[in-house]
Amino acid sequence: MSRGSSGKGSGSATGKVPIWVAIIGMIGVVLAAAIPALIDFTNRPPSPDPCQWTVGQISAQNGVVEMGQSVEVNIQATSPVGGLLLFSWRASAGRISTVGSTIAAAATYTAPDSPTTDTIYVDITLSGCPSVTRSVPITVIKPQISVPTTPSAIPASPVVSGVPSPDEIAAASRLLTVARQWTAIYSETFNAGSSLWLSQPDQVVSSTIAIKDEQLEFDVTSLVRDGAIDWPNVPSPAITDFYAAVDVQRVQGAADTGAGLSFREDAANRLYGFRINDGGEVFISILAPTGNKRLQTFQSAAVLPMERHKNRLEVIGQGPQFLFFVNGSYLGSLTDTQIASGTIDVIVFIPRQERAVYHFDNLEVRAP
Repeated sequence: MSRGSSGKGSGSATGKVPIWVAIIGMIGVVLAAAIPALIDFTNRPPSPDPCQWTVGQISAQNGVVEMGQSVEVNIQATSPVGGLLLFSWRASAGRISTVGSTIAAAATYTAPDSPTTDTIYVDITLSGCPSVTRSVPITVIKPQISVPTTPSAIPASPVVSGVPSPDEIAAASRLLTVARQWTAIYSETFNAGSSLWLSQPDQVVSSTIAIKDEQLEFDVTSLVRDGAIDWPNVPSPAITDFYAAVDVQRVQGAADTGAGLSFREDAANRLYGFRINDGGEVFISILAPTGNKRLQTFQSAAVLPMERHKNRLEVIGQGPQFLFFVNGSYLGSLTDTQIASGTIDVIVFIPRQERAVYHFDNLEVRAP
């Protein structure tokens, strides 16, 4: 039996793909997958620079701030990649504070206690990037207070002041904070080493002065039926612009007697008087040898009963303008040009022929 064909073809690799063909095929597959991605990559915009953030300007109330006033300052800044921006605030003369975070985009600026030109700065940083600094100039001015003007012909009857507006109260309070820090030029706490002042003898009033319980005791008796006003000649210097304050309490006498401060006593023995009584009444008068006239009155619930409590009276004088406070509450203001400069004193008022005793303490006089 003869052998037949084994069924194999004449080729030596029948049924197999040559190696070089397979390699070319694989390269084609890879290129088919890579080329679209490569084309997409070349058309894609570049990644944003994380250091090219957007920074605005500092916002700070039009750049004008009153002495001692606090205002909010802020700035807008964004990072293109959402990075954490850090804000560091500072000022050349004023004070900067932040609430909650010291790296916030907003802060509170408090102006210094004197007029000046200040500058607020903020340094903005992002990790790995150079810092950016923004600044804004600030003009610090004296508090602007709208006050009524008293005519040169002073009326004999009192002028009752209206209730100050919230803006007037805020401005007056800021000025009071500043004035309390002015330079001290005279103070007296009436301790055991205090010098006694001399009360001048008079046909209208009799008075004595003593130091009791580290307070000045001013014992005044009116010798006439119409009453009297007396002051003990405090040895304070004559000044124009000033802050003056004193604590006062009634020890003996009727509720309608009164006491307080006098200011700007000049060489002609003219002076202004600022006194309170138990009825919550506040009187501003001008006293002179030719006669006394009431300039203005206030009615205030801030006045505490004088027999049981000390009341602190404060007055600020700047040129012809005066601001009045009792126990830290702003009463109102007065503008008067009659007395330009003078000394500070304490004062007692008695409306009839009788006696009253008042204690004074913590007298201070300051000047800008």
